Amino acid sequence: MAVTMKDIARNCGLSSGSVSQVIRNPDNPRFSPATRKLILETAARLDYHQNSLSCALRTSKTRLIGLMLPWNEPEVMDNIERIVSENGYKLLIQFTAHPRPGMEQAALQSFLSWNVEGIIWEPSSLENASCLPLLERIHKEKRPLILLERGVNGMDFPLVRTDYTPALNVAVSHLKDQHYRKVVFAVSKSSAPIMKTQCEVVRGACRRMGLAFHTCQLDVASPDLSGQIRHLLSGEKKGDTAYICFSWLALNFIEEMEALGLSAPDDLGLVLYSDLLLGGRYRFSEIVRPKLTVVRSVCSILAESAIRFLLSEIRHDDPRGLPESTHYAELFINQSTKRN
Repeated sequence: MAVTMKDIARNCGLSSGSVSQVIRNPDNPRFSPATRKLILETAARLDYHQNSLSCALRTSKTRLIGLMLPWNEPEVMDNIERIVSENGYKLLIQFTAHPRPGMEQAALQSFLSWNVEGIIWEPSSLENASCLPLLERIHKEKRPLILLERGVNGMDFPLVRTDYTPALNVAVSHLKDQHYRKVVFAVSKSSAPIMKTQCEVVRGACRRMGLAFHTCQLDVASPDLSGQIRHLLSGEKKGDTAYICFSWLALNFIEEMEALGLSAPDDLGLVLYSDLLLGGRYRFSEIVRPKLTVVRSVCSILAESAIRFLLSEIRHDDPRGLPESTHYAELFINQSTKRN
């Protein structure tokens, strides 16, 4: 049976009311240091734990933070969870992998049902009209919400984002220096809306530098994904083309290159867009062969900025607020494009 405040009071020879006041506020000046010490040490000895739900109902403070991501991002989650824990909060995580209509709306509704004190949300795309009524409610209730990477049309919430433009321009310049003549931006159909801006940046850079450009949307849900990539690769002239592959698609490209007897960087170039941190230690771009040239966002800095600002909003530390915080991606050149 769980230990109660009445049990602590009986062991201390004090009233339950006195015990309750000290448990809720260990520095309560109404009680002497000796009394506070007696109550707290007795609570520890009896292994007393406060009922979080009861406290939340009493104080309207759940100490819960909601985090919604469109796919598994360990580096983001780990850094947010660490800072949340250090500040005495708990984290509720919702994934919307392979988003479908209503998924993000349902996740936001779940956060509100749990009465989270703040939300960090990385929207799956720019089209989130179904979420607008909930977002208007969140805004009206002045519940802190921070957006990651992209905003939501019509809503003015603080945004923490990565600017990929400089790194993508440098990437195209690098590919030209390595004598590639064409750049193909390959993404999954589901992520295409998210990648629209980045595709346009690469298209513009290719136009300025005299390179051909093509974008390719792959149906990753199809059992014939390998066939789609193999057909794409087999239609290119060896040595001419470099592919910018979104996330884990790079691994599919490497497998199909091997099947066709192609190698990077001689037969084609391969640039990874995004770079997962695996096991908290290794970058995806560094453990595959060949090692991949990568356009990488520093997700740890992005995550820390978002959660520290959210906590500041919850505590009302800075009344001025922060409409937008921008971090910059970097290009890391590796074996998969470097010919010279």
